[in-house]
Amino acid sequence: MTVLHAKDIERIACAMEENGEKFYRAWAAKTADSNINKILLELADEEKKHMETFRTFFSDISPLSVIEEEAGAYMNFFNSYTENLVFKTSAAEIPEDRLRISVSVLEYAVAKEYDSIAYYNEIKNFVRADNQHIISRVIDEERTHIVKLVDIIQTL
Repeated sequence: MTVLHAKDIERIACAMEENGEKFYRAWAAKTADSNINKILLELADEEKKHMETFRTFFSDISPLSVIEEEAGAYMNFFNSYTENLVFKTSAAEIPEDRLRISVSVLEYAVAKEYDSIAYYNEIKNFVRADNQHIISRVIDEERTHIVKLVDIIQTL
């Protein structure tokens, strides 16, 4: 048996949140709509808070044991998630058709928030049952991001 360190999961989770923060700040700077700008900056601040939540949480838990053959597969899954499915941080990395209107950017953000929720649900599999409520709290916060984004989309 090998050990999957909490620091590995923390690193990936924090990278996701950091990318989300950068994404929201970059798009807030690009929008001319003050209401959208305000909400995107709020979401960026919340992503930053998530990073601190994870740093605190993962500093308090012990290494997690997994079967050696599975450790590599899990880390590959987590790494591919952050590299391929989570927020792209610069406008150049977002397909050109996504840049044309605010609605497309917001819809892209909604999809990435759903991806984040799926990722955090996977992380819960590596956390002791008595600590899963912390990950659940972050998932709930990601859901509030989706609600805020959808509310904006419906007003456009």
